[in-house]
Amino acid sequence: MQSNSFGRVLNYLRESNFISKTKLAKEINVSRQLLATLESGHSVPNAEHLLALANFFNVSIDYLLGRSSDNANGTKTHIIIPDELTGEERKLVEDYAYFILNRRE
Repeated sequence: MQSNSFGRVLNYLRESNFISKTKLAKEINVSRQLLATLESGHSVPNAEHLLALANFFNVSIDYLLGRSSDNANGTKTHIIIPDELTGEERKLVEDYAYFILNRRE
């Protein structure tokens, strides 16, 4: 498992649903600062936060933790991109992966 797969998955879910950190923090009853530290990997979620996030995004806790690439609906929607890639390389990989995934729908 990647060292910060939870943070990456959380960031992906939040951004792909066009939700600000402030709004998500309010929805799951945590501070914006805690949400930011969870996304950055500087903090780990407790069970209550995991459950709140899984319910909010309708995904499994395994999906949030990066242990499964299947979300609650059984569709694969998240990829983990290696840290070694530059920002530009990461963007290219993400764009291509999501193009391929969306083409199948």
